[in-house]
Amino acid sequence: MKSDGYPTVDPWVVDWFDENGAMMDRPAAYAFPILAADLSGLPPAFVMVGGCDWLRDEGLAYAERLRDAGVPTEELISKGQPHGFLNLDFPASAEVYDAAGAWLRDVFAAAG
Repeated sequence: MKSDGYPTVDPWVVDWFDENGAMMDRPAAYAFPILAADLSGLPPAFVMVGGCDWLRDEGLAYAERLRDAGVPTEELISKGQPHGFLNLDFPASAEVYDAAGAWLRDVFAAAG
């Protein structure tokens, strides 16, 4: 399924979340922000994906949509890492935590 040239979540995934109560009667964009019609006005974003993450392309498309909507967005691709690697405490996690920490410090400093 494609929307405006951006890959989106397969319909069966949205259906699964809906059938299992994860959607809680909210529009799909609450569970899958890439499906939102308008991303403008959102706060700065840090989008991190694993290089072997099965959702990598969707994460990168989301970062692109955020930038296109004027949202300051930083993107980090952790080469060779699978989905969920941060939760598994892989060695590459340290790089992500360092980058996210530096990004947060910069965002908070800019906000004054």
